[in-house]
Amino acid sequence: TIDYTVSINDYLYAISQSSTDEKMVNLAKALYNYGLSAHIVKGNHEGGEATCTHGKFCDICGLEYGEKDTTNHASDTYTYTDNGDGTHTKTHECGVTVGEPEDHTLTYTANGNTITVSCSVGCGYSGTATISATGKTYDGNAVEVVVSKTGSLENTDIPVTLTKDGEAFTGEPVNVGAYTASVTLGDKTVSIDFTIAKAVASITAAPTPNTLTYIGDSQYLINAGEADGGTMVYSLTEDGEYTTSIPQGTNAGDYTVWYYVQGDANHNDSAKATVSVNIAKAPLTVTADAKIKSYGDENPTLTYTAEGLLGGDTLTGALTGALSREEGENVGSYAITLGTLSADNYTISFEGADFTIQAKEVTEPIVTLDQISYQYDGNVKEPKVISVVVDGRTLTEGIDYTVSYEDNVYVNTEAKVVINFMGNYDGTFKKYFTITQDPNTTEFDGAWITIPKA
Repeated sequence: TIDYTVSINDYLYAISQSSTDEKMVNLAKALYNYGLSAHIVKGNHEGGEATCTHGKFCDICGLEYGEKDTTNHASDTYTYTDNGDGTHTKTHECGVTVGEPEDHTLTYTANGNTITVSCSVGCGYSGTATISATGKTYDGNAVEVVVSKTGSLENTDIPVTLTKDGEAFTGEPVNVGAYTASVTLGDKTVSIDFTIAKAVASITAAPTPNTLTYIGDSQYLINAGEADGGTMVYSLTEDGEYTTSIPQGTNAGDYTVWYYVQGDANHNDSAKATVSVNIAKAPLTVTADAKIKSYGDENPTLTYTAEGLLGGDTLTGALTGALSREEGENVGSYAITLGTLSADNYTISFEGADFTIQAKEVTEPIVTLDQISYQYDGNVKEPKVISVVVDGRTLTEGIDYTVSYEDNVYVNTEAKVVINFMGNYDGTFKKYFTITQDPNTTEFDGAWITIPKA
């Protein structure tokens, strides 16, 4: 039976060495004579190359012969071991390390925010690097950018690069912005985007109102507030211009100061708020001037003085309106009152006075009698007073005047109607009329007078 697992030369050699059959020996010799295996029978070998795992192999019979050559590692059978320092060791199948440690021949793949690395020769070097970061609202602390590493990358320093708002950025991601964090291994780069959003600025101490009284000049309305994340700004109107200057007020009255925190680069503006402030009125003493007039005359202007005016205030500028007095036009005394007089910046303390109407002194009334001439007849003559007119006004007997008579019996040229003024008028006026002699009688008890001819 032929064993096909050995070469022909091996087989022939075995026959030549062990067979007792002469025919078989002769066959082997015949084969040799044809050049198939010249040394089968001879028992020696030629050719081949010894390595670290075997001796030489005969070029004719294919059998191994001779000693191994431990310095010759011609076989392609190697194993590779990761050294943990970025290199691997190449070990021949004979167990001998071949050459110096070699750098890994690495391959990289990227998937999402993870890079996977492995050594192409299968030394066992492999791992992943995953970058992660979570955005937040600004709090003064940096966002932690984490590079999670597995396998052979666990002890590898993998740097992170950052951009902020599209520009290269160094330092920690603390301030507001849109960031991209990236890691690169080999020819692969993976990134993660995150944002630090603005926080809301806060009022840590609200402004407080000052206690103020009008002084005739501007005053600061409030004590400044305190802010976190920005600058406190103020205005006297909700939609007006806001500045860091403390608002001032001059006139007495109520004020509303609007304020908020104007956020910085990391904070949004706070909500607007208000504080109410009052500048109290200053005290002012107004003293009315006493006035007097005669009945029927025009009313004099009511005047006054003031004590307590501040700054550059004057009577005409600081006060408005006018004094008034009790109603009445007849002779008498009337109280002067505050009337409509007011002052925006002062609380008025008023000291009144009297407005006096005195009787009008009558000197030249127009008196009309029903008769101005009589003939003596021994009787009292009392002409009727038709009217008494003073300054165009017809007076009323018994109210404005009384009537009496003098020298009104006997002949004379100075018989009198006596007007005695009263009430709103003062004085006495005599209206003359005449009593003449009756030429037809001799009775006479008076002074003779000469009557002119008609």
